[in-house]
Amino acid sequence: MSDTNQNNRTTFLMKDFLYLDMDFLESFIAQRDKGFKYNIIREDGSSATEAKGSKSITGGIGYGNMGVSIKSGPVSNTDTSTSKDVYSMQQREYMFNAFLESEIITEDGNQPLVKNLGKKLTKENLEASKGKYILSRAYFDFISLSRLEDLTTSEMQNFYMHKKKSFSTNAIREIRENIVQLRTLFPFNSFLTTENAIVLMDEEPLREGNKQTGYKFSNDVVVVGKVNRRTGVRDASAPANRLLDKIQLLAISLLCRIGILDKDNPEIYFIRPIAIYWEQEICRKDE
Repeated sequence: MSDTNQNNRTTFLMKDFLYLDMDFLESFIAQRDKGFKYNIIREDGSSATEAKGSKSITGGIGYGNMGVSIKSGPVSNTDTSTSKDVYSMQQREYMFNAFLESEIITEDGNQPLVKNLGKKLTKENLEASKGKYILSRAYFDFISLSRLEDLTTSEMQNFYMHKKKSFSTNAIREIRENIVQLRTLFPFNSFLTTENAIVLMDEEPLREGNKQTGYKFSNDVVVVGKVNRRTGVRDASAPANRLLDKIQLLAISLLCRIGILDKDNPEIYFIRPIAIYWEQEICRKDE
């Protein structure tokens, strides 16, 4: 969205994406438009069909001055390439905005598909949003289990002891043992945490490697995703009805044990992200 003030300056919100699930957005656009209508022609003149099989996108993507052209015509859906290879950033932005601007039909009239919770990721808001899409501008911590595992090796323990003679390796060894067990139980290497939620991240949609993200990550970000379910923390030792519940409860208990989650928080909500990004208002002087 942009706006123009009295000094002929246009403002717009710039998004710097850390994470964008193109598989989800691709499915959303295809279902919205009842199939894909156009084939991508890349900036080098080759089509997605020529380069990676057959890939098509909705006619709205790529129109105008976006650095790509669009060729109409039906195409087969046999592409084996990844979404990263096929779509330009402009096309990704268009697909994401199309999702954000969508509405759902309710008895009270049309409502936004994505509910804006702002910074209020409270237990009450998350409970009311289960099974729904949300947007939240909140404070999150980025966690990479593989990075933590690298930092707790015996070599790193010796390094810490060399730097600080009073350093005890017992705590680090215990953390490492918990991380090794956690990586077996918990199917996600990278995720975001906040007081009441874990944002579960797949590796491919990450624009940065998980080793670098921790250094580049600014904690105040926008998360768009679906609140899938919740699991308890205080009841981690109680019997569960299903094996999956027991595994999830044990994983949450380990996350508390190594200090990633608050052990006094009774419930944690799982969020499946569609996009994670930083947002900054930019002012541009018009010609």
